[in-house]
This record gives sequence, C-alpha cells and structure tokens, in this order.
Amino acid sequence: MKLVALKGMRYAGRALVAGDEFEASDKDANLLRRIKKARDATTAPSARPPTLPNIPEAAPAGRGVPRYARRDMRAEDKD
Repeated sequence: MKLVALKGMRYAGRALVAGDEFEASDKDANLLRRIKKARDATTAPSARPPTLPNIPEAAPAGRGVPRYARRDMRAEDKD
C-alpha cells in the first residue's frame, strides 16, 4: 500500500522525512495511519492549515497578584 510520511521516521531500513512516499504492508500501513505517522498516498492533504486555539491575553500590568517571599510564608501585598 502506498503511503506518505507525515513525520520523520525510519521504515524498512530507510530514513523518511515528512512528504516522502513509500510502500508498506497492509498491516504496517494500518498501524502507521493510526499513530499518525503516515497517510494514504491517494488522500490529498487538507487545503487550509489548522487554526490555533484562542488564547486569552495576559492580565493588564498594574498591582498584580501577591507573590510569596518564601514557601512557608503567606502572600504579602505589594505596595
């Protein structure tokens, strides 16, 4: 079965990089697809790249969160 490597790996004594096309047995092809190391050569990659999750912006600068001077001390309010 023809596959395309999604990540760099070694298969059948060859060093493969992402995008390399190679031949694998049906059993190996099934395993490589399940662990997301390869995809079928006939399957086209998705047209749009994955989007990043929305990450909230950092808290505004100002007074901030009280910090500990030592682990056994209580939090102190900064002035």
